[in-house]
Amino acid sequence: MKVKFLAAACAALGCASAFAATYDPATTVAAQTVYIAGASAQKNALYAAVPTTVFDTTSHGVLFINGANGAVGWLGDAKAAYGGGTMLVIYNSTNGSAAGLNQVISAGSPEAEAVVMASGNMTGCGAKSAVAAPHTAAEQITCTGPNAAREADVALSDVYANEFAPGLLSAGSALKAASTSASTGIEGFGVIVNGNLYDALITKNIADGLLPATCASATASTLVVGTGNGACQPSVRSADYASFVTSGGQFNSSDAFGVAANDITLCRRDDLSGTQAASNIFFLNNVCGLEGHLGAIPVVTNADSNAPTYNVVDAANVSTGKAEVCVWSGSATGTSAMTGYGIGVVSLGEKDAVDTALTKPFYFVKLDGVSPNYKANGAYDSLHRANLLNGSYKFATEMAAYVKSTTSLTTGAGKVARAIADDIAKANLSNLTGIAYLAGTADATKTARYTKGGNNCSVWQ
Repeated sequence: MKVKFLAAACAALGCASAFAATYDPATTVAAQTVYIAGASAQKNALYAAVPTTVFDTTSHGVLFINGANGAVGWLGDAKAAYGGGTMLVIYNSTNGSAAGLNQVISAGSPEAEAVVMASGNMTGCGAKSAVAAPHTAAEQITCTGPNAAREADVALSDVYANEFAPGLLSAGSALKAASTSASTGIEGFGVIVNGNLYDALITKNIADGLLPATCASATASTLVVGTGNGACQPSVRSADYASFVTSGGQFNSSDAFGVAANDITLCRRDDLSGTQAASNIFFLNNVCGLEGHLGAIPVVTNADSNAPTYNVVDAANVSTGKAEVCVWSGSATGTSAMTGYGIGVVSLGEKDAVDTALTKPFYFVKLDGVSPNYKANGAYDSLHRANLLNGSYKFATEMAAYVKSTTSLTTGAGKVARAIADDIAKANLSNLTGIAYLAGTADATKTARYTKGGNNCSVWQ
């Protein structure tokens, strides 16, 4: 009876490690290592899919490792289909999509951002502890070393490789042809603002007849977590945002955002970011218009200013979190208080102040009258997906996974690389916020009705 009771308790608490101990990373040298780099948007998909896709948990549970330099990993026994034996799968999203792609397509020395954890005799390890959803590993641990330069076997990207600005990816004799999987899904993006700009936009939208006068009191500070106010969520016109983020600032209206004679801080990501590439494609037709029919609009840089009405501060941020703090503060320096007006773009996988209580709140807004996080009837959409699925919200891109051409797809590590690239696209393996799926089990609540056919410069169809 005691054994049965203990088993039931562990099942309820998720303590599978009591029956399948995890390896000690300080003494275990993995027989195989697979390294994934690039976009952070599919981080939660990896947390859920890697342990179940890659590992056999019959003898050992999967250990999730928090490493240095932004890298994480999973240690356990590989399934027989992947050669068996111990395996370490590493994931690092430092500097985003283009950084990962450069590691996959370059034949040169490992890039600086590819300094990640190394297998065997890890150092600086703390105590093991439980994990929470979306993790499916048995336990987690933090280790600080060792770390070594390594180039990725798989790169995850918010956009396709040829859709980044020219010059960002490796070229010339060092370039290797990477084999790519099918798209891993559709990722939505949204415009975010701080509380000051949210309130100003409500006032402006009322004056423009886009919102009823009753919305005047629906300010940012009144929004309740988990409910919000979809009916009174303010809207930004894509044409106005485009004029704001283009070099030279060709404004359709000097008061397009309702804050005439005030500065707005534009908090954009750096050019290595897939989020920034998606923003450039959607708002500026860049890079899509650089060839063929032309029409690309130059992107704003740190040197641009369209004073006196607006001062565009191009606060290029190397991470989504830094961009969000910049938006909240309304300052390129990320001050300790909300001092101005901030605006930027993040993926819909991020949680704003309607999703969760934030100490430095920011808010999604409608784009051309369509909300990224409320349904058409105004109801709160916790998965930021309803309008993305039905095609009414169009600020989105197809994501892709690239496998290094020198990685054999028929042996253990190579088969794992391809399996991970394939499985994170499947709707039955994860349920990510801001992601519409293209593969897996038929599920109308997750699967997109439209595609871009492998080309983010194309229209939805």
